[in-house]
Amino acid sequence: MRPVPSILARSTVSFCVTVLGAVSLLLPGSRAAAQLASSIAPMTAFPVSIVNPEGAASVAINPAAIGSFDEWSLAYSHVDAADRSAYSNRTDAAWFAGKLGKSLALGTGAEFVRTRTDGVPSSNAFVLGGTVNMGPSWSWGAVYRMRSPRGGLPNAHSADAAITFRPAPTLGVSLIGRDLAANDLFVGGLKLRRSGLLALSARPLGDDRVVLELAGLVDQGKNTGARLAGQAYIPWVGRLAAAGEFQEVGNREVWTFTAGVDLRWGGLSVAPAAHGAKNGDGMGWSVLADVHGQPRLGMPAPRYVAKIAMSELGPRSLLSLIRSLELALHDPRITGVILEPSNTAAGLATAQEVRLMITALQGAGKPVYCHLEAATGSEFYLCAGAQRVSIDPAGLVRLMGVSTDSLYFGELLRDAGVRADFVRIGRYKSAPEQYTNNASSEGAREERTQLLDDAYARLVYDLARDTSLSETEIKSLFDRGPFLPREAVTAKLVDSEIDAHDLERDAQELYGARMITLDQGKRASHGRVGPTGQIGVVVIDGAIVDGDNVDVPFLDIHLSGARTVVNAIDRMTENPRIRAIVLRVDSPGGAVMASDQIWRAVKRARAKKPVIASMGDVAASGGYYVAAGANEIWASPSTITGSIGIFYGKVDIAPLAQRFGVSIESDKRGAHAGADSMFRPFTDEERASLVEKLRLWYRQFLERVAEGRSLPIERVDALARGRVYSGDTAQTLGLVDSLGGFASALARARELAGLPVEADLVVMPQRPKNLLDYVMGPNGGQNDAAALLPAALKPMLSQLYLLTQVSATTPVALYEGPMGIR
Repeated sequence: MRPVPSILARSTVSFCVTVLGAVSLLLPGSRAAAQLASSIAPMTAFPVSIVNPEGAASVAINPAAIGSFDEWSLAYSHVDAADRSAYSNRTDAAWFAGKLGKSLALGTGAEFVRTRTDGVPSSNAFVLGGTVNMGPSWSWGAVYRMRSPRGGLPNAHSADAAITFRPAPTLGVSLIGRDLAANDLFVGGLKLRRSGLLALSARPLGDDRVVLELAGLVDQGKNTGARLAGQAYIPWVGRLAAAGEFQEVGNREVWTFTAGVDLRWGGLSVAPAAHGAKNGDGMGWSVLADVHGQPRLGMPAPRYVAKIAMSELGPRSLLSLIRSLELALHDPRITGVILEPSNTAAGLATAQEVRLMITALQGAGKPVYCHLEAATGSEFYLCAGAQRVSIDPAGLVRLMGVSTDSLYFGELLRDAGVRADFVRIGRYKSAPEQYTNNASSEGAREERTQLLDDAYARLVYDLARDTSLSETEIKSLFDRGPFLPREAVTAKLVDSEIDAHDLERDAQELYGARMITLDQGKRASHGRVGPTGQIGVVVIDGAIVDGDNVDVPFLDIHLSGARTVVNAIDRMTENPRIRAIVLRVDSPGGAVMASDQIWRAVKRARAKKPVIASMGDVAASGGYYVAAGANEIWASPSTITGSIGIFYGKVDIAPLAQRFGVSIESDKRGAHAGADSMFRPFTDEERASLVEKLRLWYRQFLERVAEGRSLPIERVDALARGRVYSGDTAQTLGLVDSLGGFASALARARELAGLPVEADLVVMPQRPKNLLDYVMGPNGGQNDAAALLPAALKPMLSQLYLLTQVSATTPVALYEGPMGIR
């Protein structure tokens, strides 16, 4: 291990001593006056917060706060000191600070001190510091300062160290050791002593709209001092700040008052201030300027239009899109949104989620402009409610109604020598039919007909409202589709034909503002600090299996493992910062045991904090099973849900093996030994036994739903039996509480948790997108390895892969119908 430099060793010891001295300020009988300033105090005369300086000036004020802001910061300060009997009267300084990852921040700067007599720089200093964030509540930092020997001053080394504790967004405490290695430096006839400072900060509104701060200091000479400061946010301006200090300077007691206004314009802050001193030499002034990567609320900022490209809207990328649109809705800089959907593979339920956000944006006075290329019916439906819709001159609108595709492999498997052997409960539990039949059963056809009728009725109703056409006219348009661009304009489906190159120019007429690519991390805010509340989002996408998550990125196969999901829910349940959980379900279900384990984890979470289930395109069978444990269930009108039922089975490949000349000899001990073998079918006795066990598992499924939905078990059974419903129908039947997308569920979770819209989201578990992600983590790669696969082939491969994960000993709650209506 390397030896610790002597200066740091001395600093650490000195800091411990000054901590004890600073604490003495709070005890009765402590001295009542002190020099609150250190060698660099005149550098930042504007009365900023000591606990949270909020910018690069923290390098000079509180090294534990260098990493308290999310982005980089560059600050400049000029001061003409009010007290001309102090060691300097004019100073200039510049600092830069930024984060390196989540827990480390670095800052550096240069400081120039000039004397009152000749104005020649008498002391130049180089500053280097850093902060380590020890979680949301604790941070530690240190600054090293080296002064050059100018104007007769000796070469000086100094170090500051600080600890900041933020137990809540409303409270903060900083303990700062200043000039810990001052090596007996004399400045202006005064000895620069080591000192310790304790600052207490209160934010009664939870952010920096109002900040009150009390600080005290004690130095080596047992001189003490105090500071009372306050800041208040002024709408459309920035901040008003003031501070009063009582301090000893040599043998004099000096009262100092400082007041100023921090003018904020986006990422720029300019803060002039005036200074007055009793028992000093009159008035002084200062200015502190800051360029910050995180815009802050203040003077009217530039107005922007957010431009968002949309493609491959999967279960997780859709959540990112919805969150971006939600932040645009609440960002005062954003005046409108341009959407460019292309190859989204969106189903009607996905389109309905985006439509809700378009409605909310336009209701808030933020028009939405949608530009189409070769639009599917769902993509047109997604954009139909926008204020303006354009299409590429070589594009197409494939508006032709709704459809689903169901594949049946029964004959293919039999011809190949594979026997699918399943038992099931429920007339509508048609999942095994995919592997046993050549066509739909009567029950499967009945429920699919109802799904399509519901989706078609919803589509016709919504488009009639969007286009001001009658429902009859909309149905006629379906029968005439698809539409070339000119036909779409003539039919009043779109407003114009526009080349993408001319899109911004056309939008300029509507918005009259600059276009930007929306970056949700750059929204303007009041700067919440400390361990603020969060919303946890647990994503259950793909089929549900036992054990850990399964990801095969080359085939775009993603299965949700119960162990992984339960661990995520339990961690969020025990995390006090997470005030509510949104369970996002986009799954056809899967293994019963895995589904029940997740249901139990949801129940544990629900006992401690609100849990809101949000359904995507499909949340059926096991997907509905896990959602049933939540406080509330939200679904889109065309979400496929329900399918409360269960089946059990296996495939028997003995005929296939024999066809290839493979002889099979089976030996057993026990009447049912080998029942799970792939080389023989179930016996009649085994099949009868499985039916009895399925009834018990089915009963458990009904009980879980009845408990979660507060319904009689007989009512659940009448709605169950494997039948699926659209979100519209499920809501009328009581299986779903409300119609709405992820944004609606998120808003409800925030309401129940008492959190603002800017509350952070914690999304778990993460998914790798491609092979590179396995090496570099979920964000390591940019291109989806499955992009070359035909979209229609992906769900088929996923279902076939699922069969390899579910053995004959595993009961299954799985829906294997259409994975969405388009």
